[in-house]
Amino acid sequence: MFLALGGGGVLRWIVSKLLTIPVVLLVVVLVLVSLTSGIMDQIMMKQIEVEISRSVITNPQYANLPMEQKMKIAERMKEELIKALGLDKPWYVKVFMYTYSLLTFKPIYARVLTTRIIDPGSPNAYLIVFERIPFTVVLFTTSAIVTLCFAIP
Repeated sequence: MFLALGGGGVLRWIVSKLLTIPVVLLVVVLVLVSLTSGIMDQIMMKQIEVEISRSVITNPQYANLPMEQKMKIAERMKEELIKALGLDKPWYVKVFMYTYSLLTFKPIYARVLTTRIIDPGSPNAYLIVFERIPFTVVLFTTSAIVTLCFAIP
């Protein structure tokens, strides 16, 4: 392909790729975030509701309060946390908010998974992905070798 383009064609090809790749990446990230944000918001809202209700009910500080008062406290705490996480904003604002945090590599924290090797117990998503890269490389290399072994004969 490079030989067919000639000297000036290669530079034009590289420039066109450098201009289109970021645009395509941005569109893919926007589509991915917009497709998953609604489901993730519902999961996060339910998880917040369960965690706060459980923590208020089991908190010894609120032990002598009636259940109605505990539920009001839990509701207030839930609303504050939802507002702090930005879950009360419209979907089109959240899409750009999530995309910005993804593209700027702001720390993302997992709610279920934690690291095992690098920083045991850390919920930092980047560390979780980083510690699984070697296993992924081994899996890919093994599958490529097995594929080559069957494809060559």
